[in-house]
Amino acid sequence: METLAMLIVIIVSIGLSDRLNKKLLRQNPAIKPFQWGYFLGVQGLIGGPLLAIFGLIAVRSEFELGLFLVIYSIVGFLPSFFVIKRKRWALITLTILGLNPFIWIANIFYIKNRWNDLV
Repeated sequence: METLAMLIVIIVSIGLSDRLNKKLLRQNPAIKPFQWGYFLGVQGLIGGPLLAIFGLIAVRSEFELGLFLVIYSIVGFLPSFFVIKRKRWALITLTILGLNPFIWIANIFYIKNRWNDLV
């Protein structure tokens, strides 16, 4: 069930981030693409509430884990929204909250290359 939900979140995030990126490039042709940023933001907006639901389910059997998942998803929801608005602080915050060293490294270069395009 969780694997299917994650797969759906990824597929929907790819589709929505592609649409948002195309819209951005139509409106601002001189700006660098932001598809990865949009992907991270959309994934957080869709995956966050889903993670909270799984957390609420897990609370029954493993209270600490379930509580962590609920809090983590709530904390990550706000930066996800503002990443879609292309805010610097939000992309940095979401990168840190990702708890993934590979994403940290990739985003260091991604953010550096798009710093002037972010607000």
